[in-house]
Amino acid sequence: MSGTDVIGPTRREEIADLAEDVAGDAVPVDPDGVLRSQRDVSLAYGSFGDAYDGLIERRDGRFWVYCNEARTGGRDSPRARFTLAHEAGHYFLDEHRNALLDGRAAPHPSRADYTSNELVEREADLFASHLLMPTAPFARRMKKAGVGAPAVLALAREFGTSVTSAAIRWVSLVDHSCVVVKWGPDGYGWRWASREAWSGRYTRTVQDASALPRDSATALALRGASARSGFVEAGTTASAWFDYVRAGGSRDEILMEQAVSLGAFGVLTVLFPEALVRR
Repeated sequence: MSGTDVIGPTRREEIADLAEDVAGDAVPVDPDGVLRSQRDVSLAYGSFGDAYDGLIERRDGRFWVYCNEARTGGRDSPRARFTLAHEAGHYFLDEHRNALLDGRAAPHPSRADYTSNELVEREADLFASHLLMPTAPFARRMKKAGVGAPAVLALAREFGTSVTSAAIRWVSLVDHSCVVVKWGPDGYGWRWASREAWSGRYTRTVQDASALPRDSATALALRGASARSGFVEAGTTASAWFDYVRAGGSRDEILMEQAVSLGAFGVLTVLFPEALVRR
């Protein structure tokens, strides 16, 4: 669950069910193939500067989907795969497709990494997440993946997704308290809390990176630190991340803080109780 979620529960279920029906049984799913299998869709890759990651438009009696390799990398990159899955959402969701058909929706640029709060973009992100990471196979593999950043990185590799999308899918399904925070090049982006963290009110995190300790995992990753494991790790406390938790109080538990560099797209922080490591 997210503090910025704008999709109601019934609509979320409808979108998830549709995406997983389209996905079928294949793991990993091929979003390029999904789009090309539609007789009224044409798919084009190219270099379009920094304008967008992907775009869909209705032209000459067809739907045209564009993937911007200048921002997404190679055609098989996780970011490109998520971009294609996102544009597939605009096509398969009836309301989105019909709006393009009758001209109510103009061609619009899309960017990966859940950066938009517009309803249609969040719905397409949700579709992409369930298309690439269907619930049943993802949940089965989660049981073997462990906790925190190692689990997220392993799941991202197995399902061919971005670290960001794997992290959101993981935190949405875990049965323990966990929060994921996205930091962009310009600072705080968003946070996503598990159901248990949400119910325990561990949701409103620090949003100013300069307020973090300089030796914290996130601060180090934001300054370019890296590790062979793929993430920077350090212990922290709940009070360091949640300003409504009193330092030294009963709720000020020890947390693990793991920060994954996303290169030019920022840093992803994973927070969870340190006790989970000893399970």
